Amino acid sequence: MEAFLDILIPLLMIIESGGDPNAVGDKGTSIGILQIRSITVRDVNRIIGKNRYTPANRWDRDKSIAMCRIYLGRYGKKIMERRIPTREKLILLGRIWNGGPSGYQKQATRKYGQCLNRLLDSMNWQDQLAVAF
Repeated sequence: MEAFLDILIPLLMIIESGGDPNAVGDKGTSIGILQIRSITVRDVNRIIGKNRYTPANRWDRDKSIAMCRIYLGRYGKKIMERRIPTREKLILLGRIWNGGPSGYQKQATRKYGQCLNRLLDSMNWQDQLAVAF
C-alpha cells in the first residue's frame, strides 16, 4: 500500500489544490494541500484510536499527508486485495479520497477518477512502482 500511496498522494495534491498548502475550497470546508474536511480529521482520529490530529493540522503538508495515508490505508484495504490492474487500484483509491469510504462506487467521483487517469498518463508511475517492489 505504501508504494501506491507514494505515487497517488502527489497526484491527489495536484487535483485537490494545485499543490497549494493554503488552498481553501468547498465554501471554506475543505482546507490545505489535500483539501481535508473536519469530518475526515475526526474519522482519522477514530481509525487510530486517539485524538492526534486537529482541524488546524489540515494546513500542515506533512500532517495532511499522514492523515491521507491513514484514511486510505483503512478504506482502501478491499481495493488493494482485488485482483485488478494497478492503475485501476490507484484510480479507485483516488475516488475513495474524493468521495469517502464508498467513493469508488459513486457516480459523482467518476470525473475525479478520469482526471486522475489523465495525470497517470502524463507520468512514468509504473517505473516508480517497479522500483518499490
